[in-house]
Amino acid sequence: MRTLLAVAILSALGLPAAAGGRGGAPVNFLLMDGGARPAALGGSYVSLADDSNALHYNPAGLAFLERNDASFMHADHFFGKSQEYVGLALKGPL
Repeated sequence: MRTLLAVAILSALGLPAAAGGRGGAPVNFLLMDGGARPAALGGSYVSLADDSNALHYNPAGLAFLERNDASFMHADHFFGKSQEYVGLALKGPL
């Protein structure tokens, strides 16, 4: 009985590793970067977000906005899929 239980546990531990072998998550497109500067930084844009891309990465970065800013992005992917991103940040009257 213990042998059967040990085999079942070891088999279950290997399943998550085998599941990531092909494809990936069905919603990976949600994790794609929304601009050239964040993509160049590998998505680690949280502490630098001080432009219109802050809407996607760190909305608190809009407090450090020095001028009005807009960003537009279009990307074509496999199988006719595409992604668009539009960001507009306007400096307040402060």
